[in-house]
Amino acid sequence: MEMLLFIIGIVIIYFIYQKGQFTFFTKIIFRGNDKEKIIALTFDDGPQPPYTENILKVLNKNKILATFFLLGENIKKHPESVKKIISGNHEIGNHSYSHKKMLFKSPDFIQKEIQKTDEILKTYKIETKIFRPPFGVGLLILPFIVKLFEKNIIIWSINSKDYLGLSAEKISERILRKIQPGSIILMHDGSGVDSGNRSNTVETLKIIIPQLKKMGYKFSTISNLPLK
Repeated sequence: MEMLLFIIGIVIIYFIYQKGQFTFFTKIIFRGNDKEKIIALTFDDGPQPPYTENILKVLNKNKILATFFLLGENIKKHPESVKKIISGNHEIGNHSYSHKKMLFKSPDFIQKEIQKTDEILKTYKIETKIFRPPFGVGLLILPFIVKLFEKNIIIWSINSKDYLGLSAEKISERILRKIQPGSIILMHDGSGVDSGNRSNTVETLKIIIPQLKKMGYKFSTISNLPLK
């Protein structure tokens, strides 16, 4: 019976997450307003040179602001990359300290993962109000703890799957096929689990940005993205 109740609970949470309506503890955002052609590019697992810098060059050339969900470990390793993100006026979000899954983790573990990265970001005078859990997963305890940090949880509506070693053309095709008003696009400038080569992500941006502009889309950071 206990196992059955557990499975039912997981299913309920999954459907609530999919609908993007789970606000009992903190707001969980999957997409923006589907009435406006405004979208958000987001990059996880960085910073990681040279890919963060190369992504910034493409974004800055196109006068686009994006949101970077950074890992505490990588912030400590690559402080100059963090400074470049900040100097470009891009938004920074908390992506945990070590990129470990938060599914079935203790409240103390989750709290420390968020707090450690927050403390590092404060040394750059950054106090972010957005958090993206590693792999985008967590149970009821996660929204509760994130609420204590006065943050919203940001997921995504389009997973580029740029971490699978796909060509830039394949990644671009996937994004352009799925794009809708209000889309939050997940990409990566660093590595949480794989080899970490993000050259394909850089090349993908060079393909999709002109196409999306031609389709009438504008770009926003997460905090400025119009919501439903």
